[in-house]
Amino acid sequence: MIRLVHLTLAWLVGIALGDWLWQHHLIACGTPLWIWPAAAGLGVIISARAGRLPTLRLAAALGVMILLGLTRYQATPLTPCLGPTDVATYNGSDEQPATVTLTGVIDDDPDPRDRQTQYRVRAQSLLVGEEEHQVHGLVLVQGPRYPLFAYGDQVRISGKLQTPPQLDDFDYQAYLARKGVYALLRQARLERLAAGQGSRVWAALYAVRGRSAEIITQLMPAPAAGLAQGILLGIDREIPRDLYERFNLTGTSHIIVISGSNISLVVAMLASAATRLFGKRRAVWLVLSGLTVYVLLVGADPAVVRAGLMGALAVMALYLGRQSEALTSLAVAVFVMTLINPLDLWNVGLQLSSLATLGLILFSTPLQESAERFLLRILPSTRARQAIGLLNDALLVTLAANVTTLPLIVYTFHRLPVISLLTNMLILPAQPPIMLWGGGALLLGLISPLLPLARLLALVPWLCLSYTIAVVRWTSALPGASLELPHFSAAWMWASYALIFGLLWWSQQAGARRAGWLRALATQLPAKTTLLALTGALAITGLALTQMPDGRLHVTFLDIGQGDAILIETPSGNTALVDGGPAPSALFAALGEALPFWARRLDLVVSTHDDLDHLGGLVPIITRYQVGQVVVNGLEAHTPEYAQWQANLGMTGIPVLRGQAGGQIHLGDGVWLDVLSPGAQWVTGTSADSNNNSVVLRLRYGRFSVLLPGDIEAVMEEDLQRQGAWLQATVLKVPHHGSNTSSTADWLQVVHPQLAVIEVGKDNTFGHPKPEILARYRDLGIPVLRTDLSGTIEVSSDGRRFWIVSAR
Repeated sequence: MIRLVHLTLAWLVGIALGDWLWQHHLIACGTPLWIWPAAAGLGVIISARAGRLPTLRLAAALGVMILLGLTRYQATPLTPCLGPTDVATYNGSDEQPATVTLTGVIDDDPDPRDRQTQYRVRAQSLLVGEEEHQVHGLVLVQGPRYPLFAYGDQVRISGKLQTPPQLDDFDYQAYLARKGVYALLRQARLERLAAGQGSRVWAALYAVRGRSAEIITQLMPAPAAGLAQGILLGIDREIPRDLYERFNLTGTSHIIVISGSNISLVVAMLASAATRLFGKRRAVWLVLSGLTVYVLLVGADPAVVRAGLMGALAVMALYLGRQSEALTSLAVAVFVMTLINPLDLWNVGLQLSSLATLGLILFSTPLQESAERFLLRILPSTRARQAIGLLNDALLVTLAANVTTLPLIVYTFHRLPVISLLTNMLILPAQPPIMLWGGGALLLGLISPLLPLARLLALVPWLCLSYTIAVVRWTSALPGASLELPHFSAAWMWASYALIFGLLWWSQQAGARRAGWLRALATQLPAKTTLLALTGALAITGLALTQMPDGRLHVTFLDIGQGDAILIETPSGNTALVDGGPAPSALFAALGEALPFWARRLDLVVSTHDDLDHLGGLVPIITRYQVGQVVVNGLEAHTPEYAQWQANLGMTGIPVLRGQAGGQIHLGDGVWLDVLSPGAQWVTGTSADSNNNSVVLRLRYGRFSVLLPGDIEAVMEEDLQRQGAWLQATVLKVPHHGSNTSSTADWLQVVHPQLAVIEVGKDNTFGHPKPEILARYRDLGIPVLRTDLSGTIEVSSDGRRFWIVSAR
């Protein structure tokens, strides 16, 4: 069996050799493919005639595998041999892209982002100028966020076709090439020609995956929902960028992706159920079928397929009555993966998951034995074995995986996650309940009548997810949590691996013992289970009590980047949201942190105007929250976001009112919103009509008030003063993010705030807030807080006094 591992290593060497020869132009498109198989055939003859010379036979076999690996790479090189029917033949450059019209079929699950949606399209025809060509190949299309098209849609796309660029810090071209994509279509405008042109199987899988992701967002708030989507479904696009970066900093991003632990859990559940229903012989085929469906459902990324293949091999070994050998299973899985696509050898996800598995295979048992020997010296045997059980789950498994992955992590990301071991120790015990309880809640949630029960069940995984996020944020903020190592080269990486495996070889030569995993004492399970249940119940109860309304008005200026989003909570818990910022993911993450777990309703949503930095996050708000009423300025816009916003509102029947001067909205508990602008007639003829038609609100509660002027500019500030509007306020949301178009001195003197808050994104391209505006507030003695510096800013009041809490 060890020889099978050797053969796989030789195969991988052949693929890497093929890449080196290709990059150095020693083989090229014109090199006949038959040369290497012919040489491999000669190796087979030598191996057959080696007879009783096992070393020569092994050397010949390894040579054959190297040549076959080289052949496989040449058939699918990183830079392909393009023909006249390849769509990438017509690529322009990054500086001069080709203007084309492409017809094709969406070939993958669409990937909606905050500002755009990416589609992988299987090309059919291409119109360049007046000439149409029949083409084939995959194209990555970057289209508008709305409207959203679906897998299997045949579309006509106009845009700029180019070769994917090589960015300064990331080879985007190579990244796409490993996925079989050699063309990028930007600034795309899509038109649906027909639907249902793809595989019915894939369409069904994508539909289930999309519905499952939607159910998760209904079971728990962001950012826990985004993390749950990553752990359960392999979808990470709803995890806020800042949070994802913290997982990278702490070396814990592995929990976001589907891994061997997910596969093991799926296999165990399928095997248990199928064996009871159909018996062992028939159950194996059901388990393999279910495992295949699960791998496809969660995206079939290389790391997932590797874990799935190893799971399938373990199931087959059990069916055949043989012992599954983990190292051999890993070798077979990697061989199959690179046979299908040799470029997967450079997939970082596959590299890290394979190395982590290798670390568990090679080092977990020796580490356990060493720890056990040490503990037996200082503790009684019973206590020592209990301690080993805890250390094995929380520390030793993490340490074993880190041994083999750390050099690659440091080389790839040029960062050493010093805090990784501590963070993993703290969060790993919380991951099994997320998969078990979260998976159970998801399955119940897919059955509509059981959604309330699913929400109750989701309390457990939500608590574990919230704990995980809190730990990652805490440890990532510790001094020295991560060290930058920009000069850790490939030579250092290989030297590290030489040292690691050299020490392993030496320890084996010295006779290091191997032992099996120690099972937890069955008599301790009930006590542990009861303790965990009580701890979880107390934690949920305590957390719920801390999130109950406290009898104060809360106005929270959410840190959602370059845009406005203000959450209002009345003393008894009624809610209103004024604007949503530019990005749904940022808004949902901020709301998830600001609102209690169970809060799934917004009594009022106000869209002050249709600019993307105010409307973008609101477009899908009705898919996450029950909205009682919507207030808009009534001015129509001609943007995809506005069109989708209107379509969403039209489908739900939510009351939509036009905000008009003189209107009042009672939020309950004596909290009022007074509408100060726009008037009966919209403002026209200004340099920014959209901004100047913003819905201007004045929130009041007792003696406390907040003025929310949207993005109005100087002309409207003057107009409101002329009309005698009640502008004085305790807190002012600075108009137009601190632009020099607003915040005139006269206006500020009339408003006379005790605090001004600027909602603005860090390092934004507009240069907001302007230095002269900050100086104006300073000269007038008005304190200013900014979300780019202080994060989310919460102002609370009892109607007389007010308190301020900021995230940083």
